[in-house]
Amino acid sequence: MKIQELLLFFVLALSATWIVQYFLGKPASEQAPKAGQSVKVMSTQEAQKPLAREIDFFDAHVQQAKNESKPNVQTVDYNSGSAVFSSYAGALASFTSTIFSPRNQQPLNTFDFTFGDGFEDKCFVVALDMQTPLVFDLVSNQKDEHATTLVYRSTSPYALVEKKFVVNNKIHKIDVTLTIDPHAGADVQPRIFVPTPLLKDATDAAVNDAQGLTYTDRNTVEQIAKQALKDKAWVAPTLFGVESRYGICALVTDSNAFVRRGYFSTTTNGNVSAILEGPAVKQKTSWNMSFYCGPRERDAMVAVDARLEKTLHSGWTSWITWLLVYVLTWLYNLVGNFGWAIILLAVLIRLLLLPLTIKGDRAMKASQKKSQDLERRLRAVNEKYQDDKVALAQAKAEVYRQASPGFDFFYSMLPNIIMIVLFLALQRVLGVSIYLYKAPFILFYKDLSMADPYAILPVLMGVSILVNSLLITPLSKKNIRQLMFSIFIALLVPGLMMRFSVGTILFLVTFNLLQFAQTLVTKKFFKAA
Repeated sequence: MKIQELLLFFVLALSATWIVQYFLGKPASEQAPKAGQSVKVMSTQEAQKPLAREIDFFDAHVQQAKNESKPNVQTVDYNSGSAVFSSYAGALASFTSTIFSPRNQQPLNTFDFTFGDGFEDKCFVVALDMQTPLVFDLVSNQKDEHATTLVYRSTSPYALVEKKFVVNNKIHKIDVTLTIDPHAGADVQPRIFVPTPLLKDATDAAVNDAQGLTYTDRNTVEQIAKQALKDKAWVAPTLFGVESRYGICALVTDSNAFVRRGYFSTTTNGNVSAILEGPAVKQKTSWNMSFYCGPRERDAMVAVDARLEKTLHSGWTSWITWLLVYVLTWLYNLVGNFGWAIILLAVLIRLLLLPLTIKGDRAMKASQKKSQDLERRLRAVNEKYQDDKVALAQAKAEVYRQASPGFDFFYSMLPNIIMIVLFLALQRVLGVSIYLYKAPFILFYKDLSMADPYAILPVLMGVSILVNSLLITPLSKKNIRQLMFSIFIALLVPGLMMRFSVGTILFLVTFNLLQFAQTLVTKKFFKAA
């Protein structure tokens, strides 16, 4: 299996996928917006109502909060983490999540998420058009075998606001009941702010890169980059929220149709908040909603809402992806280190593909032999019928008919096709896997989820590609074009891999070195094959 062929086939496959998605994707609708559909918000003069991204806190509450040394906090413990609620804004201030092995449910890593330090940076802050309550009283705190229930209440000159949080004991699900009771017939329109969960101990800023997400009318999850959030709103979304590389907070159930529009704002610290805009009410009204607040980990998300799995974008390789996750964690439980588990995974896959690789190499040699025979026969036909164009054309047609390639080409490409499928699946496992965060390996590799800080593995990958290419076809038998192409690929690949995680490159380097070893063994012991 030549690495040039693998890379070329990979580029062609990605190009074909992009072309199909670009030209066959559904065009933007010009009709009335549907639930979950993105719409462009017009200017203030033309739009029925502009987007409301600011929070105007009740002045008396702001002064009270400044006079207090710290808020009253309540910590709720559950099976896979904990949540900290604050009396400021009566909202979620932070939460902790523990990731468990999908094989034996042993704890692998614990993640501490926060939302920021400002009053408005808490999760589930309820904003009114003006004079939003800031200081809340905890009026109830009850716990049973299923959940912990907290009730916060506050009032402002315009309305009484009550929030009931039901924190599930087994899964990362928080049920929220919001009650608005306007004073003296005031017209009150509430908004719920849901900021992106940020890892407290992140040393790489990219880990906390925030973006929005929503469920579309095409049954897919649309992830919206921070730069694309301005002047956009979504009509009555059924799933709406925000995510970082490892954490998600999102609305998953809206039982009473609270959300009229969903849109986003950027906070002073660069974080992104989802804003769920409710209806304007003049009398006491309650709404029930459910949210997922937890890690970007498949089992945790699916336990709350299966749609959240689409945020991982596993696509048609999802079953392979999660099989590889299971095998990888099984290997981790054996050796106690994800770096060595990745190496063992590469060895295991190479051994499983070995029969196909050998058959593919033989098929490639057979195809090359047929190609050489075809060229020889065509030269003979050209010499024999060089003065008779009609006879030459007929003779060539007969030569091509007899030189049917059969299944040689298919068998030669089959290992490459399987490798591309595995690479796409592995990229989901190793590229942004929460399992590899802060997972050490050897020497100075302290985090397999980050890029190689010294570029040692990308360079090693390039060297192994060049050596392997020269080993497959010795330099003396190469023409200058083949040599230049091998050098070009060997220089290109390290550059492309600079942003790959150490875990991903470690797998590819191991896989390529095993290919190198296989080629050496084949040349030494199976020359006649």
